Amino acid sequence: MQTGLDRAAFFTFLALVAFLPFGIAGQQLGFAATLLLVACNPAARARLVDRWRSSPWFRGIVYGIAVWATALMIALFAGDAGAGFRELRKFPLMLLTILPVAVITTAGRERAAVTVFALAFLLAAIAGLREQARGLGDHPGRLDGPIGFYMTSTGVFLQASLVCLVLALRSAAPRLLHIAAFFTTTAALVFTYTRAAWFAWLGAAMIAIVLTRSRAGAAALVVFAGALLVYAPVRERLVTSWDAGYALNVERTYLWDAGISLVREKPVFGWGLQNLEPVIASHRAPEAKERLTHLHSNWLQTAAAMGAVGLAALLHWIVRLYAALGARTKPRSGTQRSALSIAAIAALTAFLLHGTLEWNLGDSEVITTLYTIAGLALAANQRRRTMRPDSSRPPLSNR
Repeated sequence: MQTGLDRAAFFTFLALVAFLPFGIAGQQLGFAATLLLVACNPAARARLVDRWRSSPWFRGIVYGIAVWATALMIALFAGDAGAGFRELRKFPLMLLTILPVAVITTAGRERAAVTVFALAFLLAAIAGLREQARGLGDHPGRLDGPIGFYMTSTGVFLQASLVCLVLALRSAAPRLLHIAAFFTTTAALVFTYTRAAWFAWLGAAMIAIVLTRSRAGAAALVVFAGALLVYAPVRERLVTSWDAGYALNVERTYLWDAGISLVREKPVFGWGLQNLEPVIASHRAPEAKERLTHLHSNWLQTAAAMGAVGLAALLHWIVRLYAALGARTKPRSGTQRSALSIAAIAALTAFLLHGTLEWNLGDSEVITTLYTIAGLALAANQRRRTMRPDSSRPPLSNR
């Protein structure tokens, strides 16, 4: 019975991974089914309890989730509690950082999950590129992808590109699949025409290259930067980043000025989790034309909605996650970090850099992708810690 539940949980988790670039419905079904099967499986629950008792990084992740939950509840009642309940739907997704520990228990399962990840994003990127080349989608000229909205596709392809880059550099099998997925997801990212994501990719790729010490990675970085400058439509879009008179830049300035005003008025607990569109509109300059429901910045949106309490909780969670991902599995022997750990660090860094200019923390598909990548890395690291020293088959993440 336990073996059957264990296998079922693994396959529902694979379904979740497969739907990461295709939409929230499949992701939520896969997540809910995996969570239920793990909860019903005594062996899986025992793994989580064992990690709680033996692993400081695991406890740190749980503490981070608990602190964020507390901040959310405070913010919920700081504003319209009824309207704020909608935001709480995203909170359980944080469990994806620890759920894979109970599911990914062998090297074979780890390899299967990573293969499904790369294959799913390869197919999604191809579909998105074909759609964009034909001028289809709701936003002609920008790649919407299977998810159907260019901004969300940007967030998931940004992370996937970096993950596949690291796995390709570290020669993780199947390497050819990772190389193909890297090129297609990176191309898809370029054709979303999202400037903040391009800069985020460059910054995160630099960190990945330092951690992998790869010359091939440095070459990929140069090629990516060169492609942005050589291709005229992309270059023209890039140049607008420094144009103070560019209409979108002016509107974003008006938006952030309104956000700063909101933070100043309620600096401790914020305005609550409800839709901030009315209060944003009341604090914006009269000449502003855009009407948005958020502040296009993780930091400013969190500070406005949840105050200093929420901002501190977010920073606490980020530090906990970085600490868990960056921890070496065998510090005494000087073992290098696993490929999945480096990939997750790069994805998290890109998410945060992109989130400086976008509210990607509020995008369910994007955070589901981030938490799943982090969960896979943490599960791989945990297996490495529990392997026998004389084991002859190291895990995928260390090969």
